[in-house]
Amino acid sequence: MNDSLQIIKSEGETPDSMINGKQLTDIRALELGLIKRDTFYVSAKNSIFDETYLNTRNENFTLDINTISKIPFTDLDYNIEASEIEKGKVAVQVFEISASYRNVLIGLDAENKKYALDNLLKVGSMTEASLNGNWGE
Repeated sequence: MNDSLQIIKSEGETPDSMINGKQLTDIRALELGLIKRDTFYVSAKNSIFDETYLNTRNENFTLDINTISKIPFTDLDYNIEASEIEKGKVAVQVFEISASYRNVLIGLDAENKKYALDNLLKVGSMTEASLNGNWGE
């Protein structure tokens, strides 16, 4: 809840030209002052839950940002992980949010139903660049 997002402001485009027989790269264009890059950080919370979102969201569903990591109707936290993995020599940011069916279904008659209560209900993956999960099952 207190992390930040990296924003890179770009000015200009690297010309499609050669210098000394070599293709001009972004790094060289930066060194020559042909382009500019500026990195700054913004609050993740304020960026995601900005004024536009807060003013246009469906008020039928309560939102308490301070308890967003909690499983509804419990004092239990979701398992939340985020990291970076390499896929095809590219760094990819990944996340996974999960909770056991047992914890999500607290207070419901879930015994002897089709749910394996110790299995995880999840979205995302820490090993694949995917937003898939079993939450739609």
